[in-house]
Amino acid sequence: MNGYSLLIAIGATLGLWRVHDAAPQEQRNEYVNAGLLVQFMMLVGARLGYVAVHWNAYSDMPEQIFKVSEGGLSLWGAVLGALAGYGLVLFTSERNPLQVADVLLPLTGPMAVCAWLGTWLHGYGTANHSLLSNQLHLHLAAAVCLLLAFAWLDIRQPFNGIVGMQACAGLIFLAVLTGYFLLRLDHAGPGWGMLHPDQWACLALLIVGMGGLMAITVREYRRG
Repeated sequence: MNGYSLLIAIGATLGLWRVHDAAPQEQRNEYVNAGLLVQFMMLVGARLGYVAVHWNAYSDMPEQIFKVSEGGLSLWGAVLGALAGYGLVLFTSERNPLQVADVLLPLTGPMAVCAWLGTWLHGYGTANHSLLSNQLHLHLAAAVCLLLAFAWLDIRQPFNGIVGMQACAGLIFLAVLTGYFLLRLDHAGPGWGMLHPDQWACLALLIVGMGGLMAITVREYRRG
């Protein structure tokens, strides 16, 4: 196991610990199991998404597909995998989807931070912006910004227990910060239109987060 794989494992473990801490005491085992499912689907989706985008490199060497320890995960694949896992959790549970999202949100912060740290340590991607050069370690800056954003969200709890708001805010933080730093990287893989697939994923997360935040705000306003 190399350093990148170790950091992903650490992020996954910390994420599950945070889910255990956020869940109601009598439901902790249920939510930890749900978190494991979402993480598994997220990692599978991240790998398959990367392979799909870089299929030309893997078509002649399919055995390389399973060498995840060498790097090669995609954000857009992780997003699709996480959504699939979240859907499976809701399918097997009768709980409020927004409440489930609030409890599972802590999965994303540690995994995102550790993924950026892993790319920093192994030098995946290079900066293409003069103000954010390699000397400033773009990946490390992304990890620190995400850590601070999720720590603030976790410590301050700014939404007074309104169900769903915490999850939507977390998606917005993740989308804006990750998208910003991705725009400063040179991507070796093909793009879709004007953006890289991972940047499209950030845009989709931002739309979902903003839409959810607005819908919940309107609902609370109508309740008076």
